Parts: sequence; structure tokens; C-alpha cells
Amino acid sequence: MSRISYKNGMYTLSQLIDLRGLSPFYKSGEAIDQSDGETCDIDGIDIWRDKYMNELIPHKERQKMLVKSEKIKNIKLLERKYSENRITKDELLSLIKYQKSDYLQVNYGDFFFVNAKKGKPASISVSDYGRFMLLLDLMSFGNKVKHKTNHKQLKESIILEKLKINSKKTLSNLLTKLSKCGMLAKSGYGEKRFIHINPAYAKRTIQIDQTIYDLFNEDLKEFLSEYEIKYFEMETGENHTDATAEIISDIEER
Repeated sequence: MSRISYKNGMYTLSQLIDLRGLSPFYKSGEAIDQSDGETCDIDGIDIWRDKYMNELIPHKERQKMLVKSEKIKNIKLLERKYSENRITKDELLSLIKYQKSDYLQVNYGDFFFVNAKKGKPASISVSDYGRFMLLLDLMSFGNKVKHKTNHKQLKESIILEKLKINSKKTLSNLLTKLSKCGMLAKSGYGEKRFIHINPAYAKRTIQIDQTIYDLFNEDLKEFLSEYEIKYFEMETGENHTDATAEIISDIEER
């Protein structure tokens, strides 16, 4: 705690700073810091703020300042590593988190939204686009067409009924058309093979993962930041999927 004498009185620095604006008595005169004997006119005691920062700034505020300072320092370090092409994938994700609270997401709304900017591709008929819209009712969180409670594959009969289609062959043809224009794709194997709806066209709540990015990256780049794109492009080896092999629908007439 500071101890500063002024006109036969003893004050803390914060008290003197406050009193200067309240009374002419505190407008001029010599102040003496009892801790080190330093003197100055009361009008200039602000130069002692650095000495007594802990006194003048509450603990919580000091903590906030330290956190903010550390954050800025970390961001600058990561940005420098990014510009020098030395950043790791984990470090890049940290940089993305610093800049976006809703990182790795497509942001044109929440819950179930259709992106009007994309609209109907020219190669898709009005009736097929209408069936695509019906298919969205079966889209679960994560943009997969699946059971919304047990998260398993939907039976073809459910999809046929929802889309008002009578044959599996017609459904197969429809999904192939929608796949070729990038509105959806299939990925996975066996019971883990699902139809994925391109988030650039429609979405529920979804955080982009590597599979979704690989399947629809050309469309998603419009919605992701430079750092987010780099993050997904850095994925290599066994974790990197060949999206082009997943685009063709495999629903066949049994």
C-alpha cells in the first residue's frame, strides 16, 4: 500500500488522485512518497501509477489485462508461424479458435436452414429439387440422413415414402443426379455409410469435419476462413479421404 504525505496529511496514491478533482486544497503542493523519498508536485503524481498498479487496478481487472496480453502475444506468435509456413495443425486450430468462437462452422443460420444463395442447380429439375427439399426433413445433426434417435441408417423404405418415390431404381437415379451436382454425397462403409447433405446448400447444427470438407470443399471454401481451409488442407496420410470416390451413390435396386 502506498504512503504519500501531502500538506501534513498521509494518503494513498489512489486517494490523492481522487481528491485532486474534488477540492482546490489538492490542486498544488509537494507530495512525498514515504517508501523511497521521491517527491513531485501533486499535479504530477500520475507518474507513480506504474509503481502502484496493484493498488490502483483491482485484482480481477489485472487478471483480465494479463489474459488479454497473453492472448495477443499468442496470436502474434501463431500468425508469424503461419506466415512462415511453420505452423502445426494443432497450432492452426488454436489460431482459428482465437479468431472465431464458432470455428469450423458454416454460418448462415442455426438449426435447419436452406441457403437461398445456392438455390437450385441448373441441371436439377424442379421436381428433383423438391425431393431434395423433402430429403432435408430426414437430415439429422451433422448433416447426415439418418435416424434422429438411434443415429443408425434409415431403411430405404422410409426414404422412399418420404420422397414419394415408388421404386429403388428411381431413388438411385435421383441420388446420383444430386451427387453429380454436389448437393449430397455418400461416405463410409457398411452400416456406417451415410448420405451427407452439402452444408453449402442446407444444414442443421454442424461443425465441419474432415469428411464433410473432403466431400464438399469447393463449396465450403466460400464460408470458411483462410486458416480453417489451411487446417483441413493440412490433413494427410490415412486420415485423408479421397472424396471423389465417395460422390457416386451406391443405392442399387435389390
